[in-house]
Amino acid sequence: MQIINLPVILALTLASALLCLAPPCAAEIPAFEILAQGGPMQPAQVRVPAGVKLRLTLRNTGKTPVEFESLALHLEKIVMPDSAATVTVQALAPGNYAIGDDFHPDSGTIQIIAY
Repeated sequence: MQIINLPVILALTLASALLCLAPPCAAEIPAFEILAQGGPMQPAQVRVPAGVKLRLTLRNTGKTPVEFESLALHLEKIVMPDSAATVTVQALAPGNYAIGDDFHPDSGTIQIIAY
């Protein structure tokens, strides 16, 4: 004759029910890196999926502060030398978006291409 452990059965049943009610895990946010190194920012273009949030890591390996700025992306972030900052960009409509360095306008821009 087998003994039934009622508290264990109830705990397992409750755990199973809670797992069924849990929301699905959020999809991973695509991540991209932009690099300022005292010259033109790299890469020149970043292709990103349209319609989803993005995570951008803004890294400055140069010797002076950099101000990553994009009016279209509502982005303005100062990054000190040998530092990085991570920002989340809301879902983009398909199109091109420029990011520049306000402190060093001669360093050019990066094109974010949402497709």
